[in-house]
Amino acid sequence: MTTMTLSEAAAAYAAARCLAARVRDPLHRITTDHPTTCGWCDYPTDLLDRMVRGFNELADYDRRNGTSASDAVAFDRLERDEQRRRVTAAQALSAPPAEGDGGSISSGLDVGTGPHGSRLSGDSGSNDPPGELVEPVEAP
Repeated sequence: MTTMTLSEAAAAYAAARCLAARVRDPLHRITTDHPTTCGWCDYPTDLLDRMVRGFNELADYDRRNGTSASDAVAFDRLERDEQRRRVTAAQALSAPPAEGDGGSISSGLDVGTGPHGSRLSGDSGSNDPPGELVEPVEAP
């Protein structure tokens, strides 16, 4: 079994917003933080959940050990507006959010596990998924 993980905080937040929309509004998947379909909507819910939980585990490890396998610590240091910009780009929304509506980002990252790697592509205008896969890791 090949296991992959999210490695960037913005992508993890974007995936978590999509996951939260599935819980809050299962029929339409629309919330303030997820106003339209996004690049994560095609992923199965169980896979998306594992991806987000995996990032949280990696981010917690980094914070405890002073490592940087995830970019969570660096992301935490960014200004909130820059965090919102990066998360919105990672969402790859089908339509831009309303003016001034970048959603909310809580302090301290806890976005939710999983296989699937992602590096923020930075091109929210493309039809590509919000992140590209990174090196797979074989699960035991």
